[in-house]
Amino acid sequence: MARHTYATILKENDINLKAISACMGHHEVKITEDVYINIREPIYDCSKEIGSFIAEIMPVEKNILEIPIDPNYLLEVLP
Repeated sequence: MARHTYATILKENDINLKAISACMGHHEVKITEDVYINIREPIYDCSKEIGSFIAEIMPVEKNILEIPIDPNYLLEVLP
């Protein structure tokens, strides 16, 4: 895992991929890039676009029952 972190941090700091590969002792840059570098792409928040659709297909329940639960009872019945 440390090698993955090392390679990823170097790549995120704009270090040349060929230099990273050489430092790690790889003969091919593709191995370094495909196996050791894990750059995550940001996830796009699309809630504005699909919010009304979600509200339509999953309406909010208004009749929610609140049942009081005694914590001591849970300690007795749960493992």
